[in-house]
Amino acid sequence: MAEITTGRREAQRWQLAADVLTAYRRNPHASRVRLADGLHLGSGTMSELVGRLLAHELLREAPAPAAGRGRPTTLFRPHSNAPAVIAVDIAAAGWQIGVAGVDGRFTRHGGAAHESYLPAVVLGKVRTAITAELDHLGQRAAGVAVSIAATVQGTLVHSSALGWEAESLESLAVGLPLTLCNDATAAGVAEARRGAARGANVSLHLHVLSGLGGGLCVGGVPTVGATGAASEYGHMPFGDPTLPCECGARGCWLQSVGGVALARAMGADHLSRPEQVTAAWAALGKLEPSAPVPDAVRSQIVALARGTAGLVNGLDPEVVTLGGLAPKLRAAAPKEFDDAYLAGLMRYRRPRPPRVRDGKLGTDAPVLGVVELALDKALNASALALRAARS
Repeated sequence: MAEITTGRREAQRWQLAADVLTAYRRNPHASRVRLADGLHLGSGTMSELVGRLLAHELLREAPAPAAGRGRPTTLFRPHSNAPAVIAVDIAAAGWQIGVAGVDGRFTRHGGAAHESYLPAVVLGKVRTAITAELDHLGQRAAGVAVSIAATVQGTLVHSSALGWEAESLESLAVGLPLTLCNDATAAGVAEARRGAARGANVSLHLHVLSGLGGGLCVGGVPTVGATGAASEYGHMPFGDPTLPCECGARGCWLQSVGGVALARAMGADHLSRPEQVTAAWAALGKLEPSAPVPDAVRSQIVALARGTAGLVNGLDPEVVTLGGLAPKLRAAAPKEFDDAYLAGLMRYRRPRPPRVRDGKLGTDAPVLGVVELALDKALNASALALRAARS
């Protein structure tokens, strides 16, 4: 019985240590005292937990910048031997790769525009880059994190943005745990934990680029459905029912909202997918605040707002965040957006509708989100205890 009690106590300590690392990741500039207050830990318990993290080379402490008189304080920094994840974002236009440590900070090391959309070509280049990062990190490598513009089911992806039907990404694992997430859903995780939805328990993110996707997070954790393919909001039938979608359905929302839809309305649908998104960005960037909004843009704004209202009615989030092209769309005609949004809400929601906020993390949101999910695995209580046992 004593051994069982000791084992449970040790497991609880590692869980608290994992909680400290999570809090640090979300508040990398916070002091030890501030982190302890946020976790409701006493100074003695916090000191014991920090001692563990320092002893097992997960964190180090460094002096904080001088701030006038008073007792000097210290801040946490990742230890040079601490675990790190290799992070990749595969978008419609190209891919990027980098590394993130226990602080969650992503450092970009490379990437390129797609020269070919053939899966073997894209995945071959990405795997080569991942292998190079693994050679550099050695034993520090704790996982591979991939955000991708695709529907994700396990290690299989289906992507209209890339023109892929059913491709396995298992080869990208290179012998490490693989965390794979739809890019828009990953962006929602990042905004929930680090960005515009921080502090909300239930948050909805909508990400508009070539098409439209997003994710619903509860407590910063994405709801992924029975097979991992949830939150394909762009394929909800909010669009023109006469328009076929590459997914096989008709009337998908992304046929009315996104770079491809805007390019089609502008007569630029002969362009490649990345060029269509670039053209959409350029068209929105040229809009003057006082100038009339083109009908093609206005229809996208209304379609985005009405669909947002429909998701709010069905999912009941506290806050909605917008990423990619969506903030620019709303900014082009904010009154039209607000009017269409409120008109689509159930009557009881209108007096206090969920706020719609622009995302804060920009184009890095997808890779930051999948980094968060990979570090959840690499730095959980079981992983920390195993690391300690091996050291």
